[in-house]
Amino acid sequence: MSKVGWLYSRYNIGVEWWDLHEIIRKLLLCGVLLCFPNPTLQLPIAIILCIFSLVNLNMHRPHKSKIVFKVAELASCAITVKYVGGLQLRAMINAPKDLREIVGWWLIAVDIFVFLFAIVASIMLVWKLLQQAKKSGDMDDNLEESMTKIVPSSRVQTKNMKDEAKSDKGIPDLRTWDA
Repeated sequence: MSKVGWLYSRYNIGVEWWDLHEIIRKLLLCGVLLCFPNPTLQLPIAIILCIFSLVNLNMHRPHKSKIVFKVAELASCAITVKYVGGLQLRAMINAPKDLREIVGWWLIAVDIFVFLFAIVASIMLVWKLLQQAKKSGDMDDNLEESMTKIVPSSRVQTKNMKDEAKSDKGIPDLRTWDA
């Protein structure tokens, strides 16, 4: 377990299976939907899978980082909106071309918004990581300043130790390591 434990460190306790959930979701959305030849049937199944995935994401909240969770939540919502938009475009087959283009531009805008949000979230994560590194670096400096230097007792003898060694004639002083 120690060889693969780093895979689960980013998840909350009890939801270590989330990677498996994501792999199955992607397999169903990319592979299994191809088994249905009719796109009119593919889109509602994809929407149901996306809603199920979004409910699981919000119910289990697998990510420790709130920023990563928000990006995952936004991406899941965007995928669901994309499939709903695809279903809408499929239903608007006899609608004017201008109206279908508007729906297409909205779907592109959703992708651009998710992309920009992911970039901002990445910058926030890097900033947070740098702040933590700076904070731990400050703590290391404070530890070095407050630590006591340990010196072997054979090199340093206090006045009391010398006096005790003189008073105990014949008894070796074990504190000086000379015994």
